[in-house]
Amino acid sequence: MGASGWSYIVAYEGDPAAALAALRERTFADEDFYWDDEDDYLGPKPATLADFDALRETEEYWEVGAHSILDMDRIIASDAEDHDGTVRQLPEAEAHELFGTTSPTREQFLRVEEAIPDIRRWSGRYQLLYRDGKPTEIAFWGFSGD
Repeated sequence: MGASGWSYIVAYEGDPAAALAALRERTFADEDFYWDDEDDYLGPKPATLADFDALRETEEYWEVGAHSILDMDRIIASDAEDHDGTVRQLPEAEAHELFGTTSPTREQFLRVEEAIPDIRRWSGRYQLLYRDGKPTEIAFWGFSGD
């Protein structure tokens, strides 16, 4: 099938990890992810996010993945090395290079979204988005699936 790029913008309420958890819950509830019920390797679509996350612990899961934020499960430091399932904040120097500022607006993010450099498969990035000098949203993007 090949990997997929994905991005989401959600409200920011002070905690990137909480925003990631809420986004994963909403994405699962909305069934906004890849799942092929006809593939026997993982079986039918899980009924709960906890069941889904249990499947992520299997080697078979990582042969295809969900091609969405559901492939991510934790925030790591912005200077940490990417690992499967991790999301880290875009470093300030990269943010300034992409957006011309370290506090971009939603509009600035959307303008350059397609130009954001590729990142390691099975990982993601996030960036706080600002309005009137205050963070109001958070953008998550990444590359996952196989």
